[in-house]
Amino acid sequence: MLLLDGVRINNSVFRAGPNQYWATIDTQSLERVEVVKGAGSLLYGSGAVGGTVNVITRTPDKNLSQLKYRYASAEDSHIGRVNFARGNEKIRAQIGVTGKDFGDVTAGDNIKQPNTGYDEFDFDIKVSQFINDDNQIDWFYQKVDMNEVPRTHKTVSAVSFAGSSVGKDLQRVLDQTREIFYGKVKSKSFEDSFADYLEVTVSWQRQQEERDRTRSNGNKEFQGFDINTYSVIGHITKTTDFGKLTGGFDYYLDKVDSFSSKNAIQGPVADDSQYSTFAAYLQNEFKLTNKLKILAGARYSILDLEANSTLDVQSGNATSLEDDWDQLVLNLRSQYQVNDSLSFFAGISEGFRAPNLSDLTRLDSARTNEFEVPSPGLDPETFISYEAALKVLNNNNSMELVVFRTDIEDLIIRQPTGNLIGDDFEVIKRNAGDGYIDGIEFKARYYATDKLSIFSSIAWQDGEVDTFPTSQPVLVRESLSRLAPLRYNLGVRSEDFFFDNVWLEFLYTHADRADELSTRDQNDTSRIPPGGTPGYDIFDLSVGYNTEKVSIVLRADNIFDKNYRVHGSGSNMPGRNFIIS
Repeated sequence: MLLLDGVRINNSVFRAGPNQYWATIDTQSLERVEVVKGAGSLLYGSGAVGGTVNVITRTPDKNLSQLKYRYASAEDSHIGRVNFARGNEKIRAQIGVTGKDFGDVTAGDNIKQPNTGYDEFDFDIKVSQFINDDNQIDWFYQKVDMNEVPRTHKTVSAVSFAGSSVGKDLQRVLDQTREIFYGKVKSKSFEDSFADYLEVTVSWQRQQEERDRTRSNGNKEFQGFDINTYSVIGHITKTTDFGKLTGGFDYYLDKVDSFSSKNAIQGPVADDSQYSTFAAYLQNEFKLTNKLKILAGARYSILDLEANSTLDVQSGNATSLEDDWDQLVLNLRSQYQVNDSLSFFAGISEGFRAPNLSDLTRLDSARTNEFEVPSPGLDPETFISYEAALKVLNNNNSMELVVFRTDIEDLIIRQPTGNLIGDDFEVIKRNAGDGYIDGIEFKARYYATDKLSIFSSIAWQDGEVDTFPTSQPVLVRESLSRLAPLRYNLGVRSEDFFFDNVWLEFLYTHADRADELSTRDQNDTSRIPPGGTPGYDIFDLSVGYNTEKVSIVLRADNIFDKNYRVHGSGSNMPGRNFIIS
């Protein structure tokens, strides 16, 4: 789940698996990023299963302006931003403009990757009104415009890696635009009332996507969608004799238009559609004893779909689709504070993801040599996550160990039908995937001196789920698709390195070979090489100079010029990359 200042970016058109929509966040405009691991459906609703990321935009300063520039050699990229802010105690405003020019990426061993560059232009404005010490109103608008972004691995421009296949399309590029406008009221001026803190947000978003494709035979296709999302979100907290209550509601409405030059009925998803969600939640955090804290809560969601123009695969005619779902999720977590530095955590959390327009009505290419057709009648996916953690914090030294298991039920998976659409295999979706994910995460930081620290992290997971490896209606339990391999890093950071305000950081990253493949992974040959994605070892070195007004960072990433890719990606990471910002 991705949020921007608490507003959902995920919408009913998001397709399954890794997708490009997170790239529509302008990271140069952010103040910080908050990551909540594990099932978060209690607070954030459908889709908050493995984790939730909330990106927080910069708060206007009274008179702070910024100029940023970043150049990276192997990416052949230039990123620049101007942020201008002015204001007083009552009102503050800022305007930001970001320009990005990404060239073609050079991978390790000086391997050129043509047709991987694109341009982006971003604009944002934020106004904060301080009514008094307890009441504030924020107004925010942002537009992100990405031009001719290539899906390179689907084209003849792709470069084979460790035996991966090359696409057939002569061209496949996407234009993407995302806009958001919201007004947010924050208030804590409630004495002996129903809330200690109240926050209400009203927002509008628009996301447009246009895809221009030229097949190997020269035939051209043009398709896309235009989605407007309206939302109202409310959030309160209240401290009572029984604990700290957190409650709220959210309502989202997607209105979708979709088009295709090859199909008058619909584009990549159903045309003339709307998808709404309404939910209310309540949780309580209270102390059972002086050392034991409990957090318990529930959320009830109602979701409704109306698709007025979608393809009936059997008849080839237009049809309509209506469906609705409701879901109750529960959450129970605990914290046992042994002493000031040692604590234990444990919890059981439910998560869910309701089928969206992409699941039910998609008419578009999927993985390598696959074409997905509409699949009505799906039910929500459900998940139960079990977590146990140990945390240590002592004199700035820290350590965290987390063990988790997530049980999966009714996962929406693709099934080949045995039919061909052109050169692609037709696939539909079904609620057939039961399975699990087990995982361990560890991170630690140790201060050898007050200026020198050593840090490390390890992440491992394993999982299986029922799938249809062939067009036969026979379920087979296989490894979870795109299962991340064992990954760890080790770093050293030194502050005031020889000179005041100068820091130095070294980072080593290792990833195992990703060879636990499902049948669908094995067939996804343009992304995943035969036998799996090779492992890699990467060494990075950074040095920086920071003062109150100036920050300069010099980096050398992938020092030994390793040619590698992240498992599931369609292109390789930059090779030896010199960066100045």
